[in-house]
Amino acid sequence: LLDMSGYVCDTTPSPGAQLMVGLRPEHFSLGASADAACSLDPEIHHIERTGSDAMLSLAFGDRRITVRTTPVDASRLRVGDRVAVNFPKDRLNLFDAGSGRRI
Repeated sequence: LLDMSGYVCDTTPSPGAQLMVGLRPEHFSLGASADAACSLDPEIHHIERTGSDAMLSLAFGDRRITVRTTPVDASRLRVGDRVAVNFPKDRLNLFDAGSGRRI
C-alpha cells in the first residue's frame, strides 16, 4: 500500500487507468520511517557488492525489488535475512501503464 498524500500529478489520469509506480534503487532507505510512502519487510534474495555501493535484491512474494545501500550496511546482512526498507514520498513517480508517460 502506498501513501500518495501530497503527490501532485502533472496530468490527471483517466478514471480506471492503470498506473505504474517508479521506484529507483538509490531512493530506498534501510530501516523504518513513519513518513514513508511505503515500508516493506522483504527477504534478502541476493547481495551484490559493486565497490562504492552494494545492491540488495529483495523478495516479497513473487516480486523482486533492488535497493542500493552502502557496503558497510550490506556487510551486516545475509541472504535469507529480512530487512526493513522504506521509500520516501517525495521520490515517487507515477506513470500511465499504457503509454509510459509520467503522470
